[in-house]
Amino acid sequence: MRSIRRIAAAVLAASCSCASLSAAAQAMGGMGPGGMNPTGPGGMWDDLLYDRSDESVGMTIYRKGILPGDRELTATRAGSSVARGQVACANCHQRSGLGAREGQQTIPPVTGAALYAPRAGRRAAYTDETLAAAIVSGVDPNGRELSALMPRYPLQAGELAQLIDYLKKLAPRPSLGVVDSVIHLATVVTEGVAPARKQAMLEVMQKYLDDLNGGSAASRAGRPAGVGEASTGERPMRWQLHVWTLDGTAQDRRAQLQAYYARQPVFALVGGLSTDTWLPVHQFCLQFRVPCLFPNTSVPVTGAAAFYSLYFDKGSVLKGQILGRYFADHVKEFSGGRIVQVLPGDWTGYEPASALRQAIGGRMAAARRVTDEVIQAGARISVDRWRQLLNRSAVSALVVWMEEPDLSGLAELSNERELPAIFVADNSFAGKAPVSEPRLRGKLRFISTLNPVAQSPAMASWDEWMRAHRLAPSEALLQANSWFVMSLIDEAVRANGGDTTPEHLIERIEYSAGAVVAHPMLPSLSLGMGQRFATKGGYILALRLDGPGLVPVTDLIVP
Repeated sequence: MRSIRRIAAAVLAASCSCASLSAAAQAMGGMGPGGMNPTGPGGMWDDLLYDRSDESVGMTIYRKGILPGDRELTATRAGSSVARGQVACANCHQRSGLGAREGQQTIPPVTGAALYAPRAGRRAAYTDETLAAAIVSGVDPNGRELSALMPRYPLQAGELAQLIDYLKKLAPRPSLGVVDSVIHLATVVTEGVAPARKQAMLEVMQKYLDDLNGGSAASRAGRPAGVGEASTGERPMRWQLHVWTLDGTAQDRRAQLQAYYARQPVFALVGGLSTDTWLPVHQFCLQFRVPCLFPNTSVPVTGAAAFYSLYFDKGSVLKGQILGRYFADHVKEFSGGRIVQVLPGDWTGYEPASALRQAIGGRMAAARRVTDEVIQAGARISVDRWRQLLNRSAVSALVVWMEEPDLSGLAELSNERELPAIFVADNSFAGKAPVSEPRLRGKLRFISTLNPVAQSPAMASWDEWMRAHRLAPSEALLQANSWFVMSLIDEAVRANGGDTTPEHLIERIEYSAGAVVAHPMLPSLSLGMGQRFATKGGYILALRLDGPGLVPVTDLIVP
């Protein structure tokens, strides 16, 4: 737990040279969310836009519940209208068409092979005519009424024909990364990652796969309940991990990813480590339809949804939303002056600052009191600069959206005046020791997705697994993340009966993350259908006054 507190206490920074937030946005030019520019790592924002060239009318009806002309699909269930957002077929039958299980309710597959084949003792094979009757009237090929849970869709003849044509062609898409009963996985590491962190992640991943391949006694230690117990088919599956190292610009990284994939396609990207934006990898997974599972990045892609990428959280955007909600819920406490955001003039500052403003906007009439001091990244803010900033008018809170802060100037100023509360965002994925000024202990607050005193049910299992494999928690959160993602993919393949359809993997993980496989350090982590960020809230933490470590001063805040 000491390691967790060290990680959760990472502090952000401040430099100098102020301007306005609008000036920062203007200076960013065409830069999009996540710091995407055409030359640096993470460019290609335009490439994230969906390629809709292969979207048929039937696909759009099935996946999105949208009819030609962007009309919303309607349906009834048990005589009542189905709520908006719940009409699309994929909401129940899944994007893959392979169905699902919800409690005691089994949702059958609707792939062409499943529909146009008889189910022994249950129904005859569908034809185009009987499938149309099932969709419109809820009657199966034998004339029996379907479950009341199955909506009835008043589709026109042309729309119905398009949907039926799509269902006839809907089939599981085998992964190119599964060859001769070997499941190939890859993890991505970008330049600048500390060798010790890379080793800590890879050790956990490789030992987990060694257990799966060898079935050692250690493999049974700390395994989540239900994981590793089911058969995956006639031939035992073996797992192989590849390490893909990326460097250079966004274009360089895109070419490197494609070259790796051309040499050996993979079933999924698992974990991964990056010191900057994950956008090139996100785009690659979207283009090649490869699941990307929970990378360790503080800069995930939040501006464009994509089916294949799952993240721990929204990074700095979530931190801004958490703090905005906190301010909105404590209006009286911060009504005595301005809330000043100190941020660099690039996307690393602009994103959380904007998120905070939006989170406050609808809840706090005093949102106009939020002001922004845009600074030059890398420069130290002097005592005089801090003094000028605080002397302009009363300040009730300082928010510092900087990495690796140097707050010595602010600490020096504490000798001559009472300081407001100082909020800094931790970088849980950096794994760095906290930067804490003793003179600011009573003023510092940390915005974090980690609760250093919370106990997850999975903590004991993870601790047992680590000890059985003689691994020290040198990078506790990173190692816990790696164990979690390997447990997830293990459980999903087994629960799916050895099926390695990429879409089916994602669908199972949407269900199992947090529900079947818990995270050792993030007890509130969970996913649901269509959700791509597993941690949806966080805490405000303070330094303990009676010793080392951090303590939450709020309950879980969900923006």
